[in-house]
Amino acid sequence: MDAWELLNIVGSLGFVACLTPQMIRTVRLRRADDLSLVFLILVLLSSVCILLYSLQQRNLIFAAAQGANLVVWGTVLYFKLRPGAAKKAA
Repeated sequence: MDAWELLNIVGSLGFVACLTPQMIRTVRLRRADDLSLVFLILVLLSSVCILLYSLQQRNLIFAAAQGANLVVWGTVLYFKLRPGAAKKAA
């Protein structure tokens, strides 16, 4: 494994680790009213672009990190648009 591949792995794992506190907080509170709707839409659109590019480049590690990004920010967007939604369904 070369140094660039190692940086790709470490950076992608770090990126996913950074998402974890936001995911836990959002699911626990069942709301995301403190985040901008514009931010959420931009981060999701950007992640789709980077995911597609990563797949085309066959960089599956970075593509997986972008997939995680979509899951987390998609969940946050869901709770932004429907605060308390999971609580009501339970």
